[in-house]
Amino acid sequence: MAKLLNGIFGGFSGKLGSLIGSSWKKTAVVRKEQAKSSKPRSKATQDAIDKFRYMAKWLVPFYPYVTQGFKFFAETRTEINAAFSYNYKNSLRGEAPNFTIDYAFVMVSRGQLTNLLNVKAVLQDKNMLLLSWSIELKGKAYYNDQVMLVIYCPEIKDATGMIGGINRSDGQLAFKLNEKFHGKALEVYVSTYTINNKIVSDSAYLGRIEPAI
Repeated sequence: MAKLLNGIFGGFSGKLGSLIGSSWKKTAVVRKEQAKSSKPRSKATQDAIDKFRYMAKWLVPFYPYVTQGFKFFAETRTEINAAFSYNYKNSLRGEAPNFTIDYAFVMVSRGQLTNLLNVKAVLQDKNMLLLSWSIELKGKAYYNDQVMLVIYCPEIKDATGMIGGINRSDGQLAFKLNEKFHGKALEVYVSTYTINNKIVSDSAYLGRIEPAI
C-alpha cells in the first residue's frame, strides 16, 4: 500500500502497482519495479557488477572520513555515494577480476578550502607518524582550520586517522598507529576543513610511507 506524502498533489511512499515511491533529501522519487530476469548475465554485465562490488567493498574503511570530506558534494545523494562515484571513475584500474586502486588519484575530500602547504610525513620508529607543514595562509585558508588525516594500509585493507583536533596553525601533528598497522606500507592523505564545518579542501596524497626498518 502506498501513502501520500503531501496530499494528492505530492509524491507517495510505498508500492503502487509497478511503481515504487519514496522521498530522498526532501525530493520525491518514483521508480519502476524491476522485473526479475531468468536470462544469464553477459560477461560485460558481470564484469561491471564485479567492478562495482570491488569499489564498494574497498571504500568501506573510508566511510568516517569521506562522510566528512564529501558532504558538500552530496546535495541529492549521500556523502558515501559521492565519494564512491568520484573514486570509481578516477582511481579504479584494471579489468575483472584483476582490479587495483591507483592511490595517487584517490580523494577522501573535495572542496575549495586551501589544503596544508609544504606537508612532510615521516614514520618515526614503527608506531608514530609525524606530519609537519607551513602555517602561512594562501588562498582561502584560516589559522583555525581543522586537519583531517587518513591512513590506509593495503595489506590489511583497513584505514585509520583523525578528524579535527589539530589546527592549521599548529604546524605539526603526531599520530600513534594501532599495532595492526606496524611494519606495513601505508597510503597517507591529508585535508582541511573550516572550524564552522562549512568548507573543506581537496585531499592531498602524501605518498606511500614504507615501514621503518
